[in-house]
Amino acid sequence: MDGPKTTHDLAIIGPLPPPHGGVAVHVERLLGHLDQADVDYIMYDISAESTPSERVRPIGHRGWRWFVGYLLRGREPVVYVHTSRWDVWAATWWLSRVRGKSVIIAVHTDSLRRLWPIRSRRAKRRVVRAFRAARTLVAASPHVRDFLDQIAEVGHKTVVIPAFVEPVVRAEDEASINPAVRSFCESHEPVLLASGAPIVYDDGRDLYGIDMTLELVDRLRERFPRMGLVWSLLEFQGSKPEYAEHIRQEARRRGLNEHWLFSAPQEVFYPMYRLADLLVRPTVSDGDAISVREALHFGVPAVASDAAPRPPGTIVFASRDLDDFVAKVEATLESLDDERTKLADLPRGSAVAEEVDLLRRAIQETHDT
Repeated sequence: MDGPKTTHDLAIIGPLPPPHGGVAVHVERLLGHLDQADVDYIMYDISAESTPSERVRPIGHRGWRWFVGYLLRGREPVVYVHTSRWDVWAATWWLSRVRGKSVIIAVHTDSLRRLWPIRSRRAKRRVVRAFRAARTLVAASPHVRDFLDQIAEVGHKTVVIPAFVEPVVRAEDEASINPAVRSFCESHEPVLLASGAPIVYDDGRDLYGIDMTLELVDRLRERFPRMGLVWSLLEFQGSKPEYAEHIRQEARRRGLNEHWLFSAPQEVFYPMYRLADLLVRPTVSDGDAISVREALHFGVPAVASDAAPRPPGTIVFASRDLDDFVAKVEATLESLDDERTKLADLPRGSAVAEEVDLLRRAIQETHDT
């Protein structure tokens, strides 16, 4: 019997769930489509929580030490990078220019724009050099693409592919919902969903707007006395557990416990949309939020900030404008049937086929040279 294949056409470097953040979910679902397309790949899981398999190699605590070794000895001719780490972006220059690999870099979030003014000139130069050396950049939205072109003049090699990949719906996934979360949803109406990590900028702004959702529930509970909000509490780099605890205490102080639930990330999140009436996304900064596209895909209205361009069908409010946020949510809840009807006419699906084709072309080019 043959042993595991040691050289593959494609290396994917990025996270897999848990936690179930947008990038990890995107990569996890992409792998299923690559399997269906019979693409030969190996996944290097930098979140280190996955189970080793023929296709997946958890990196574990090795982190940067592993990546340095990969820069020197990695064998795959095409490398697809999913990260927001500037040092990893910069280091891909070596893969492109010295090792001669076809490097594709996915830029999922708008954190690059947010951090650009405060990073050193040296860090900026190294990132720009790596972007220019890459074969292709994949931007999650037009505004991410435009910023990449602004700083590195790479518009000619940047493609926009929204990060949402539709899930493969399985009957058993319904049973994965935490019983306490299901009970909360079934005992409340309307049910609102939100997700994000407790991250607060130096200027005090809450990146995901957890504070705004607390104010939202406080203002609307008299108008909707049975309303409930489920917040899927993620943990990312920069998360502040003490801030999440502050929100819990504030919810108790205001008597909102009956209407508010912090939940751990579900093993599979999409079944939650069957229990929800509305998704809220009050972010300060965003790429192309998978949660918004997924909600619309399942026919659930979404109210999101204008921190980033939003897909058709999204109800948009001015970022960090609490009055506008509350007004848009209240109006949507009062006309849920009409909003659901509008969503029924929207096109469904994702652009994952375009992403798979991009990778197949890159692989074919390496075979032809």
